[in-house]
Amino acid sequence: LRIASNAVGLSEGFQFSNMAKGFINISHSGNGSIDYYGRDEECLGWRHSNKSLEDYEDVKQDWKEIEQNEKLGNKDLGIRGRHDARVRTNYVMSLPNTLSVKEAAEKVQSIIDQTEIKNCTYTMFLHRGEKDKVKNLHMHLIVNERNLGTGKKDRTMQRKEWLEKTFRPLYEKTFKNEFEQTTNKPRRERVPVGLY
Repeated sequence: LRIASNAVGLSEGFQFSNMAKGFINISHSGNGSIDYYGRDEECLGWRHSNKSLEDYEDVKQDWKEIEQNEKLGNKDLGIRGRHDARVRTNYVMSLPNTLSVKEAAEKVQSIIDQTEIKNCTYTMFLHRGEKDKVKNLHMHLIVNERNLGTGKKDRTMQRKEWLEKTFRPLYEKTFKNEFEQTTNKPRRERVPVGLY
């Protein structure tokens, strides 16, 4: 996990909140800047599926190439390309504030390793957001669903059914203990799971 230069210990100065216990959101993006996810004000750290990419600029370049392949095509990779191609899916997960940056990343990695996401290009961005004077830890997991082995897109991961039947149960199991320990703390209501 690459820790951002502005990262601080998550237990220091944080109100503990179980904000939206079990909250996961999923949205799709054809384009838009990766800089949104890596912005200095909020990003505590990141991890990319290609471990050899140690520099954030290299990660951005990798996503730029994926976007070009999906939109313009790549004969060598067998990608036809579409101008309105879905480049990445953004999974947003609320996380317990009691976790360190490393612990949060390891737990999300354990979920990834049990799903088809492990065969795709993905990047985790750990954020610390504040709203209504409550600071909350959350993870943006951005995924291009094209299987790196077969070159085919796995469209099941883009569906709400997959989120509910595969991803959410793993998420709830992984963070069960932490969420149970924060049941009486301040929380901020969030909208329910949605597919946009």
